[in-house]
Amino acid sequence: MQAYYDILGVTPDASLSEIKKAYRKKAIKLHPDKNPSPDAQEQFMKLDAAYDYLVAVKKGKPINDTADFVEILNNFFQQKKQKEKEEKNKKRRGYHAAWYMNEKNKIYSNHTGLTTLIGFFLVVILIVVEDVVLTSLYGKFYPFKNKLMIGAGVGIIIITLVNRVMTFERNKQLKNARNEYFRRLKKEGLV
Repeated sequence: MQAYYDILGVTPDASLSEIKKAYRKKAIKLHPDKNPSPDAQEQFMKLDAAYDYLVAVKKGKPINDTADFVEILNNFFQQKKQKEKEEKNKKRRGYHAAWYMNEKNKIYSNHTGLTTLIGFFLVVILIVVEDVVLTSLYGKFYPFKNKLMIGAGVGIIIITLVNRVMTFERNKQLKNARNEYFRRLKKEGLV
């Protein structure tokens, strides 16, 4: 009960008119439209609850209803704070998830382009080397169609092998990015 007097800034022996006067002064200061503080609404509602309680005591009304109101008010603010915290955590999780997806996309795009580029150059090199080797072995020039077929077949095998190696490397980078994602979430207490 002393806390209610402290909220209004009056003494326990204050009269009803002094309580009303103190309430009006504090209400002007703490009203959410006048007070830029983030917890202005909470302060104002506590002031209102203290005023209702003290007026009820001074008028001799039953206090149980007012006490229930204060309890409901406290529960409301606890739920509101919890909801704000959950929303903030949801936004932070979303930020980290966006970072992870960005990293994942970078890894995939780098490996896809690199695999294609390496495969193309290997096929070109293979066709040139094949021409030199076949010419030196058999002493005659084979038709371009056959060289292209052999080169393409071996090139596909090489591209598949390069893709396997690159996939292994990509999966390793994805695992590192995923571990970093969860490390960030744990660091901020979101997991």
